[in-house]
Amino acid sequence: LINKGNTALRFGLCSLATSEIDATTFIDVPANDEMIVEASLLGDLANRFLKVKNLDSSQGAKYNIMLL
Repeated sequence: LINKGNTALRFGLCSLATSEIDATTFIDVPANDEMIVEASLLGDLANRFLKVKNLDSSQGAKYNIMLL
């Protein structure tokens, strides 16, 4: 997970495209930082949608996701 923006981003797996990221299982990536994480740390692996939430809507967000 690569955060190329000036605000923290929250990544998590969701069961539906319209669902919010679970309040207990997610990864926050600080601004201009990157992390390598196991998919299971993002939530239930049965969930099909990887969602990203900008934690400061006054800032633009940029990110890359690399699957290894």
